[in-house]
Amino acid sequence: MGRDQRSKRRMVKQSILLSCLIAGLALAQTDTPPCHVEVTIDGFQGGKCKFIGVYGDQSFMALPAFTVSGPTIVVTKDEAFPSGLYSLVLPEEQGLQILLDVDQQFSIHTSLDDLTGAATVTGSLDNKLLYENLAYEASYQETVDPVFEKINELRKADANADVSELQAQRNTLVAKRHSHIYQFCAQHPESFFSSYKLSGQNPLLEYPKMANGELDIEEQTRRYREGYWDNFDFTDARLLRTPVFHNKLDRYIKKLTPRNVEAVIESVDKVMAGVKANDELFSYVTSYLCLGYSKSTMMGGESVYVHVVDKYMTNELAFSVPREELQKLRQRANKLRPSLLGKTAQNIKCIDPDGNDLALYDLKAPIVALYMYNVDCEHCQEITPELNDIYLRWKDRGLEVYALCLNIDVDPWFDYIEQEGLTWHNAIDPRYESRHHLKYNVDITPELYVLDADHKIIGVNLKPSQLEEWFLEKRLGAGPPGP
Repeated sequence: MGRDQRSKRRMVKQSILLSCLIAGLALAQTDTPPCHVEVTIDGFQGGKCKFIGVYGDQSFMALPAFTVSGPTIVVTKDEAFPSGLYSLVLPEEQGLQILLDVDQQFSIHTSLDDLTGAATVTGSLDNKLLYENLAYEASYQETVDPVFEKINELRKADANADVSELQAQRNTLVAKRHSHIYQFCAQHPESFFSSYKLSGQNPLLEYPKMANGELDIEEQTRRYREGYWDNFDFTDARLLRTPVFHNKLDRYIKKLTPRNVEAVIESVDKVMAGVKANDELFSYVTSYLCLGYSKSTMMGGESVYVHVVDKYMTNELAFSVPREELQKLRQRANKLRPSLLGKTAQNIKCIDPDGNDLALYDLKAPIVALYMYNVDCEHCQEITPELNDIYLRWKDRGLEVYALCLNIDVDPWFDYIEQEGLTWHNAIDPRYESRHHLKYNVDITPELYVLDADHKIIGVNLKPSQLEEWFLEKRLGAGPPGP
């Protein structure tokens, strides 16, 4: 056999061996599913377990409930779970937190008596860090809780009690924890755990003082809000599958931002500037804002909705949203737009009980309430007498009411006016000739708009008590109203 033939045979054999090796590796990978988490709990006798995932503020069953017969629980799946924080819930609702990312093959060994403290992790850096941190947090709470309790106890007994030493002790403990977390995460900057933990951190409270030496709460809140997102990684969509992002977003918008349109829009723009870096976070936040402000309980909240739709729900930015959905959002914005807080109210001309024209602009007063209702609406039947009482008290001091009945049949309207003794400016438009339905948004009845002397909309979606407290008493005088 020649040298060339021997050389060719060796090459063939090597090729076959290499093919067998590749096939063997592929088979090995196939035999082990992408997710295989083995949890052994000493003292656990088995029972029905659940594996729960998180998306935003929603929890869901990541797997159907399953039953195990002994101390070992295996969470397995033919495809990897989306990266996020999960909970393995035992029959008595005890649970273990589990971080899943790229590597989803590892084991946890713990004890039923101390699920968190006794946990040891093999094969997962993220979960090793998670449980080390949980142990630290438990120790920290044991140290700091008595200090908080003592402060509250002293203040409850004496509102002016000197708790400055305890506050300094508390602040030192909080600062030490803050420093520990940053140092701990700095050792593993690429881990999912570090992104999860750091993104959930809030800035340390500062204690600025006013000229008189008292705490400047307004400035303290401003500084806290300004640094609130400093540690958040807006490029990391994995955080949507933990409680961190939604809780942080919700607190920022609803608790840390003053409840007025200008402040909320400023906060919205700050968040949106961050989430533009990630399509999934962008989609979540725009959905959160559109759902929250399309029908808002905050006065003028609809202005936030229109701002979000106009500025962010464009074809260029919201390219992942189906065009039909974008069209619906824009239609809703256009419906709300004419009667937003701060806009000039459009005139409507309807008919009064005598069949004469009655225009909204005919009413000349410092405060005009545009009240839109149905006579057969149960909630309207509760609100109308309340509003009428306020009208009777304030009508001689600068309040006028334009009460537009939205019913088509005029006979029940006549009966209702007589029944309730309604002497304000009653109007009806059974043929929709005034086009009031295009000029004023009414999602549910009754709807109450407040106009100033220049027809500017200064209040929307109000209760009668709010009309009196926020506008009549402040603008027309806080003295005792008329009879």
